[in-house]
Amino acid sequence: PRFAVVVNMNIGIIVFIVLQLAGSKAILLFFDSSENQAFRIAADGLQLFAFVFLVNGLNVLIISYFTALGEAKNSFIIAVLRGLVFLLAGVTILPIFIGINGVWAAIPLAELLALGVALLLLHRTHKKIIWHV
Repeated sequence: PRFAVVVNMNIGIIVFIVLQLAGSKAILLFFDSSENQAFRIAADGLQLFAFVFLVNGLNVLIISYFTALGEAKNSFIIAVLRGLVFLLAGVTILPIFIGINGVWAAIPLAELLALGVALLLLHRTHKKIIWHV
């Protein structure tokens, strides 16, 4: 599992850096110019959205780990929290405070909150496994 975490984190960091440095250039493939208001919204949004790549792979890895252990309940909890509960809460609440950027920030925030829950569940599960040995 340690190798998977290291590879996952490295890929996430690389994708994050590439999107931070060159995301606007990629968005220009879909717009006529950088003067377009939609381009500006997309470019700003991508800067926020890029943070998702720092944590979402870890969530998928932990979900897979729980599934492999036969802990489907924990896998389900994390999946529902990251893809539904935290995401809907973020999309509903964040735009009130930070406008359209709240929609973009909702996804990384949902992933980060889900990672927190996943780590708590992982810690609790490992304590159970140790006691059963």
